[in-house]
Amino acid sequence: NSVEPPLIEPGLNIVLDDTRKLMFVEDIDRVKSFSWADKSGDPVHTLNSFRSHRGPLALLPNGRLIRGGEGSALCWTLDELETHGPDYRRIGAGVYRWDNCLRSLPSDEDEEHSTGSRPSTRITFADRGFFPRIFHLHQPSGHLLVGEDPNRGHACVELDMYHGGAVAGRYLGHAATVADFSTSEGDANVFLTASADGYARLYDRRQPLPVLTFDVEKREGPLFAAMLVHVDGLPIMFSGGRKTEGIKCWDIRAKKCIYELSTGNTSVEGLAWSSAQSTLYAATSTSYQDWIGNHFSYRDCKVPSGTDILPPKKMHNNLYWPDRAIHVENAFGTYRDISTTRSEWDWQGRLAQLQRRFYAHKDRPKRDIDDSDYDSEEDEDEELVPWETLQRACMVANKAQVTGHPDTPTILERVQELHTKVIQVSISNRWRPTSLKSFADRPGTLVKDSMHAFMGHANGNSGIHLFDEIGLDWPTQEMRWLTLWQTSLGALWAGRNLQRVRLLEFPSSSTHPLATAVLQARCEVYDDFILEPCRMALSDSGGCLAVISNAGYKQRDPLLQYWLPNADANIKQEALIPPLIEPGINIVLDDERELMFVADRDRIKSFSWADKSSRPVHSMNCMKTHRGPLIVLPGGRLLRADDGSALSWTLDELPTHGSGPNYSRIGLGSGHVLAGEDPSKGYGCVALDLEHGGAVAARYLGHAGTIADFSTSEGDANAFLTAAGDGYARLYDRRRPLPVLTFDVEKRESALMAAVLVHIDGIPIMFSGGNRSAGIKCWDVRAKKCVYELSTGNTTVGGLAWSSAQSTLYAATASPYLDWKGGYSSYSELHMPEVADILPPKTRRPGRKVFWPDRAIHVENAFGYVYDAGMHAMLRYAFKEQPKLDVLPEYGDGRPGRDDYGSLF
Repeated sequence: NSVEPPLIEPGLNIVLDDTRKLMFVEDIDRVKSFSWADKSGDPVHTLNSFRSHRGPLALLPNGRLIRGGEGSALCWTLDELETHGPDYRRIGAGVYRWDNCLRSLPSDEDEEHSTGSRPSTRITFADRGFFPRIFHLHQPSGHLLVGEDPNRGHACVELDMYHGGAVAGRYLGHAATVADFSTSEGDANVFLTASADGYARLYDRRQPLPVLTFDVEKREGPLFAAMLVHVDGLPIMFSGGRKTEGIKCWDIRAKKCIYELSTGNTSVEGLAWSSAQSTLYAATSTSYQDWIGNHFSYRDCKVPSGTDILPPKKMHNNLYWPDRAIHVENAFGTYRDISTTRSEWDWQGRLAQLQRRFYAHKDRPKRDIDDSDYDSEEDEDEELVPWETLQRACMVANKAQVTGHPDTPTILERVQELHTKVIQVSISNRWRPTSLKSFADRPGTLVKDSMHAFMGHANGNSGIHLFDEIGLDWPTQEMRWLTLWQTSLGALWAGRNLQRVRLLEFPSSSTHPLATAVLQARCEVYDDFILEPCRMALSDSGGCLAVISNAGYKQRDPLLQYWLPNADANIKQEALIPPLIEPGINIVLDDERELMFVADRDRIKSFSWADKSSRPVHSMNCMKTHRGPLIVLPGGRLLRADDGSALSWTLDELPTHGSGPNYSRIGLGSGHVLAGEDPSKGYGCVALDLEHGGAVAARYLGHAGTIADFSTSEGDANAFLTAAGDGYARLYDRRRPLPVLTFDVEKRESALMAAVLVHIDGIPIMFSGGNRSAGIKCWDVRAKKCVYELSTGNTTVGGLAWSSAQSTLYAATASPYLDWKGGYSSYSELHMPEVADILPPKTRRPGRKVFWPDRAIHVENAFGYVYDAGMHAMLRYAFKEQPKLDVLPEYGDGRPGRDDYGSLF
């Protein structure tokens, strides 16, 4: 029998209730029960754990189910819980379809979409920082045996849940997380643990140290399963090998291993003993089979002549054996491999085949279309070879990752090398990075904007009749001109003047108030003049926003402009001129020390935003050898990278130019650093472990252009976002080499320089800053759709930052119609037929002429407010539940240059 629980991920925990004949399984926010008595497969209960408690489950003797979390456990009294009943009624509120976008639920029935019963009580542990990983009920005492989450430690304790989760016992000796507990009715004072350090340990509850320790895995791998039983009063232990691929039986009183049972070259994940059936059950997994059933790492079976261990039905068949199997074929009395084997996966041959095919394409002479044997279809097929090579190499990488292939790091490195060769050769021939369509996305993971990005003509669809007059078919939807702004909006969007929306469903404002405000574009828009921006940075607390700009004659000098949003509601710009030899190409902020670090090609200087002084605090010499990016690590170190290495400074030990505050070092680990490769060397994206010599901890594939921006969010520690020179934004799970989602922002027309990932009220949202598309788009990550577009006044976005403290999006933008001397070009007179009511007040003055860029992507009436910035600007979108929608930037002073006046007459 089997059931597919309507959960958003495989359940990490399961407990059984023998009295009520129920099975309880869980995901990150709910627990569901199923009855094994009626085998219906329909859920009986749904319990709401609010995503705050994602730990293990346990059933207490008094009929209460608990689920652990950090510092506490939620508790439900089962006999008092509401059930879905025969009419499948909903329990609690309904799960919003908004919250359910990524759930593969089998139906739209209410029991599948219930938020569930609330817990009846919460039990707070005595140690509020304790985070459990596994629970096991000790039946005689009613206490819980608990193993700690490995991210917090390796503690093993006994908790008295009837007295506020007090620690009743503490058991020492584990060097890794406890993976399994086992108790036996034959002795109420002993229990057994299996640990990821490869040992099983037998404890007396009255002593903190193990009575016996069993070296099961010989320090070669983790031990996930062990079972203590008393048979006829004799204590026996069974251990399930993961690396050793077998089950061992141990005589506890003799302190010896008696025998080993074959598992057919599979690893043991769980063990259970039935006293009623005198039967041992083992759940095993094979390491030689991928998720779609393909086998790898097999060779021909080698059985010594003269042995009689082959099963009769296999006597005359070809037999195979895993290359990396721990046991040889005749280790047991019969040949036993649990899998039906095929052939080993030759990933090296596959990549070599792809490379040969691409080089054959590269060296193929260009065909003349006038040749008699010219085949246009063959030529079109050849044009697809680079993309197909990239895409099929990604399939090799994906197969390595999902199957857990032992050579996965090497495979990913080889795939990245092949990608770099294909992209570099293609670009050197005739392509731009943006010419390549996305090649690393799986079906359903490429997200496109439903509205065509390039906005057509100011007269909207009124020109369609021209097609009828000249006898042509109407254009497709994507090719049609833009409809007028007012005709596409409902009452909900009244007053949204710098937003162009795509009408979608939104979450409830009662449960997600700020997320609703952001997704409905409820914002006030402010602007501030800046010089042409190079780089922008926002401190972690949102206390300082800084941009390094090009200034001076022919923009050869640096200028540092910064704001302190948390210090004053009326944000005032501060500026200083760093004593550097060129505009700073990198800037990072240190929130702890309130310092801004800017760099030129041979030095780094820091400035304090606390005292607003223009004098540098530090100067660091990069020896003219390290000219790459900067990063401040949590341990108080500043790094600057270059080819093959990075220079490091310990900030608290550096001399300063003058007296200043005494800083204390922060004691956090540095973690990993996300790094994008220099485009002259390749297009790699890696995670570097700087605490271990800069080793590559992970590799991420899919970029056909240099990575221009990274973004991470506190809402999901495993997700990060990239913006790349090929025009795409990509969302990655750091545990996987290929993107989870790919966003087609620039429609293969331009590079994408800025994107930011945020979680608002728990909802993931992405903002992308347009270069060619000259706007900011808001994307709903879970619905995989663009929600709306914000106007930037015909400026390109060079940087984006989100301040959680202010609920504000900042955008550093540059006007492509402004030269280094401040002169304008490519402007002509504004044309606004029939919609003069959306003109800004200052543009309606009698006799005033207003101008619009000739090459602007958006037409004048693309938004509900005509806005051209006419300058490089720092734009601030302040999201609020009740914003003042008339707070808008003034129309800019853009006007025709000397060469443009001929077009006005």
